[in-house]
Amino acid sequence: MPQCPTCKAPYELGQRYCEQCESYLLHPEEGDYFCPQCGIRVAPNQEICHKCNAILPEAGAAAAQGQKPPAPPAFEPPPPEVPPTPTPPPKWGIPPWGLALIIAAGFLIVIILGLLLRQGTVPTEVAEKPPPPAVAPETPAAPAAPTAEKPAPPAAPTPAAEATLADEVAETLNNLREAQLKNDIILFMSCYSYLYPSLDKKRETTLEYWKDFKFLDLNFILDDIKPMGENNALARVTWTMQIQTRKSQEFDSFTQTFRVVLAKELGKWRVRSIKDITHEDSQE
Repeated sequence: MPQCPTCKAPYELGQRYCEQCESYLLHPEEGDYFCPQCGIRVAPNQEICHKCNAILPEAGAAAAQGQKPPAPPAFEPPPPEVPPTPTPPPKWGIPPWGLALIIAAGFLIVIILGLLLRQGTVPTEVAEKPPPPAVAPETPAAPAAPTAEKPAPPAAPTPAAEATLADEVAETLNNLREAQLKNDIILFMSCYSYLYPSLDKKRETTLEYWKDFKFLDLNFILDDIKPMGENNALARVTWTMQIQTRKSQEFDSFTQTFRVVLAKELGKWRVRSIKDITHEDSQE
């Protein structure tokens, strides 16, 4: 059995490449051609190594001269270190244009200094301005003797202020009158304070009353009003009412007197609480 000319491993006739080293086995009479990269034997007209895929024209030319290319080294040694070329120190020479610029700047400075010195000189023959005449100080006036001030009495509410309060409260009562005559529940509830007790119940009872009775006429008399601080007031209001029963169409009229506490909220007087004092007045 023939042997591989490279590794001496046996192989069968007709086999193209050695199973052991993968060298080319056919036509040993044509000479030996070796891959320049991995060193195995290759065919004469082979262009690429079947083991490492290296290009073979140069290897074939070397093999044609009967030379076996050396095996590639296991690693490539690093290139020798080249010491850096020392940088020459800079030359501190001044270019011609720089020297001309410095000379021009020097002349400019000299001219400016000359102008400043010329303007700063003062002639010696300048008449001195005489000092202003002395003015005798005025004799201060003797302080007035303090007088005992009597404390001012507390200011009583002016009639104008009371009239303004009465007018503002009368505006709220007029809105109540219009709401009753027109059955306007939104206007009616806007006349009551947010802190009115049982505000929702007041709305329900008013709507129920309007279902059974109709206001034909309604008038009020603001008998008395007193301020209670800045945003509260107490008033005595007498209402005269004429109503009609919706079912029977009967008419009725009556008068009621109420003690009303009002609070000023968002710039408007609103009913804070109300109490019927009609019978109390009749007992008096």
